[in-house]
Amino acid sequence: MLAKYITAPQSVFSAKFLVLFCLSLGLLILSSKIQVPMFPVPITFQTAIILLIPALCGLNMGLSVLGSYFALGAIGLPVFAMAAGAVPGPAYFIGPTGGYLAGFVIAMFFVAALIQKMPSRNFFLLSLLFLAAHLVILFFGWGWLSYGLPHIGAEKAFIGGVVPFITGSILKSFFVAAIVKGVK
Repeated sequence: MLAKYITAPQSVFSAKFLVLFCLSLGLLILSSKIQVPMFPVPITFQTAIILLIPALCGLNMGLSVLGSYFALGAIGLPVFAMAAGAVPGPAYFIGPTGGYLAGFVIAMFFVAALIQKMPSRNFFLLSLLFLAAHLVILFFGWGWLSYGLPHIGAEKAFIGGVVPFITGSILKSFFVAAIVKGVK
């Protein structure tokens, strides 16, 4: 029943869209503050929310929320998970988390496209979908740490930017799958 209200196409001028948008943006900002400090990138809960929004509310809502989140962070508001030494504002996008942020966008497209093609919403398939989306985010994060501005090399980037996130990615994938299965 709830899924009908969440996933129906919405005009950006509707009250329902604005309420879902504000709730989603608030959850995303809050989830970036739930973190385990690490270097070069903290472990946060935000990837769960990044995957949950397009799964429940669609790609348009997901991209609207993510674009607003990026815009708020770009103007210096404290919405991002700030690792030690991170600089707020536009510089944040080219810091160590830049690849993960790019991965958020690709993961949203990935989830929105594949969840529509799933023959059923069983927990196992949903978990695999969200785990694959987490791997997309980790791949972009690893690539940026390896070859982007931080340029710490592929091996160090994998050890510091992928390995510590694997267990959390699995657990968050199960969490998101349980919510999507419960709502859909």
